Amino acid sequence: MWRPVTTIPSPDERIGEWAFVVAQETHILGEGQSGTVFRVRNVRTGHLGAMKMHCGPCTTVDDERFREERRIYEEQPIPGDMPAYYGKGRWKGVDYFVMELVERFDPRGEGVDRIGYFIALTFVYEKLNRRYLHLDGKLANFAVREGRPVLIDFSCAVAVEDGRTMCVRTGTRKYRSPEAREGRPLTVQSDIYTVAAVLQGLLADERERRVYGDAISHAMANDERERTKSWAEFRKELKEAEAKYRRSAAIECRLPKFKAVAGAVVGTVGVVALAGYFGTLVEHADDKTKTGEERQVGRTDADVQNGLDAYAVKDFAKAAHFLRQAADSGTCTNGQVFYELAEIYFDGLSVEQDDELAIKYAQRAVELGSTNALPMLRRLDKLGVFERH
Repeated sequence: MWRPVTTIPSPDERIGEWAFVVAQETHILGEGQSGTVFRVRNVRTGHLGAMKMHCGPCTTVDDERFREERRIYEEQPIPGDMPAYYGKGRWKGVDYFVMELVERFDPRGEGVDRIGYFIALTFVYEKLNRRYLHLDGKLANFAVREGRPVLIDFSCAVAVEDGRTMCVRTGTRKYRSPEAREGRPLTVQSDIYTVAAVLQGLLADERERRVYGDAISHAMANDERERTKSWAEFRKELKEAEAKYRRSAAIECRLPKFKAVAGAVVGTVGVVALAGYFGTLVEHADDKTKTGEERQVGRTDADVQNGLDAYAVKDFAKAAHFLRQAADSGTCTNGQVFYELAEIYFDGLSVEQDDELAIKYAQRAVELGSTNALPMLRRLDKLGVFERH
């Protein structure tokens, strides 16, 4: 019977031509169900690399699954878009392989074009999906080489034809597609869902969420029949949304110049005309403000209805998009909106799980009279979530 090896080599160990490199007081780069990754250096050439060993406290997959991942690295199905393969071996009965050490993608870095990176990443996935499904898209598995996306960690990857028949839960819980969560057949759309879920978690700006929300919601539809069909379609929708975003930003940048020119023109008209102009503004200010408020309330009401309808049919990605727009508008007083948002973020339903947001929305739901939110707050309290936040 197979049993995982939970111990790992010491930092001063040498394995073949590779010695461990200690950085920030550890030689470990990452840990997961398929093993532990270490930073290493070739003692002969001085070349840096990443060694993945089938051992460690988090290891749960068997030898065959680990060797399948190693075979994918040996095959290099997307050369240049994945870490290069340097070799393999065994150490004290434990399998390992060595690959290129690449830099992790930092979405918060200065000047980083997140949307541009993800559009480029779709081409990497598109090539991989000719043979394999990756099934574990997350920030930790996205890297860069000379500014280009690199996909790493193929521990969950399966051949496309195998995905159609295998029915297992796989991937990282926060980003799993509904079919991966429920143990149903997996397809290219499973990868599309996962990548869209990661991107959604990075869009903290309200304007970005409004611009890209529809494309992401389409890619994260619970029903695969309604989900984005291909990477080309996902790319097209993101690019169209990006173009819309840039047009909007350009208009905002031109507004200050327009106001300055308009001010100069008003100045040449004369004091009398200017006084008349401001008199007109004062006369109609209340009506304009009221109209703006009414428009905002109308938009919020539409968001509430769209969000509640989507939640009712378990389209949680769409529900999260519209309900959050309503909640963040500042004019929503519907306690059900905040309660359902709390559930979505607490359970990670088509969004990245976020206990802090779950607390925020549950508390607001209670303030608005939602009795449903009280048991949720008690459940969060029992889990010790309040202490962590």
